[in-house]
Amino acid sequence: MGLLAEAEQHYRQVLDLTPRHVEAQHLFGVLQAQQSRLPEALRPDGAALRARPDSPVVLSDYGLVLPELERNEEAARDLRQGTGAAAGSMRRR
Repeated sequence: MGLLAEAEQHYRQVLDLTPRHVEAQHLFGVLQAQQSRLPEALRPDGAALRARPDSPVVLSDYGLVLPELERNEEAARDLRQGTGAAAGSMRRR
């Protein structure tokens, strides 16, 4: 079993035990995007985005998948929001 397949198995185990684990949802979506499984990647990453709509990392990663699916307006919106959220986070430090 390759490393990506092993990682997928572990993310699935975590999500079976704790379906609302935001980091696992997000990283599982990133893993699927890395494997060019783009429509699939939107499901777990979308769940993470709904749980943490102000997360710059989740917004940006979600926004990077959308253009590949020809959803450019949504991508631009999410990337702008992700950039703004990151800037706000930096100002609070």
